[in-house]
Amino acid sequence: MGTKFNLPESYSIEYDLLAPDNKWVIKAVDGKSVDRDFDKWPLIDGVINK
Repeated sequence: MGTKFNLPESYSIEYDLLAPDNKWVIKAVDGKSVDRDFDKWPLIDGVINK
């Protein structure tokens, strides 16, 4: 099973499909680690048109 994919002429994304429930599966973008603790991420706000 792979752990990385490259978007054509764009980003490379590393991931962990076996990540614990409290962690985002994306580990790094272009080799730079990302904050995987999604509880710290801001919530979406604003008006959502239906």
